[in-house]
Amino acid sequence: MYWWMDARSDMITFQILAATNGWFAIALAPNSTLANGSITVCSLDCNSQLSLSNWYANKGHAKPSEGPFNFTTPVAHHFNNVEQKSSCTFTRPLKAQHPLYDHTITNEPIHVLWAFGETKDFDYHGKNRGSVVLNLIQPVVRAFHQKL
Repeated sequence: MYWWMDARSDMITFQILAATNGWFAIALAPNSTLANGSITVCSLDCNSQLSLSNWYANKGHAKPSEGPFNFTTPVAHHFNNVEQKSSCTFTRPLKAQHPLYDHTITNEPIHVLWAFGETKDFDYHGKNRGSVVLNLIQPVVRAFHQKL
């Protein structure tokens, strides 16, 4: 995952790379269980067109619900047939658009969770998941690489 901000517009851009031709997602949550998490899911349809959806989780370890609001704007997507890898780039506001379904990104650490699946439909990820605590506004820079 890569990210950068445009302070003039109060927007943040994320780029997610995943070794799948199914769905992949990131979530912003106050804890690592995904409870009260705001999730952005990227998937490619059968024509390799990007589908971007927002979900939220009221409880940790329970299937999230599709959100009633769309906070993200797709920028680009790519699927490499040879390497079976996908990428998705999208923007979203730093400020929450709805307090029940979204998180304001501040200069505080937040749990960033990731997951991916092998199918086109957003479903349980099994062991294809992980999390890290990051400050997205002022990150601590150090060498870190984890394959998705």
